[in-house]
Amino acid sequence: MRRLSALKEETGSWQKLEQKVNELAELVDLSVEEGDVSLEQDIRSEIDQVSSQLDRLDFQLLLSGEYDKTDAILAIHAGAGGTES
Repeated sequence: MRRLSALKEETGSWQKLEQKVNELAELVDLSVEEGDVSLEQDIRSEIDQVSSQLDRLDFQLLLSGEYDKTDAILAIHAGAGGTES
């Protein structure tokens, strides 16, 4: 049940992003058709927000494997200088 809830949340985020992109595309089309350049700054700001959200969701997708939620052991060893360096 927990897995289903997590998947619904993840797909919901992607669907919201898709909806926002579609709305933004419509706004761009309307702006171009009407020759309205006053919305350019707002559109650029929205594009930056969508891009940021896409990067965040993409990163979450990379870390959504079976073992990505568990702990890890990290070992750091001395390099070419040996243990006395």
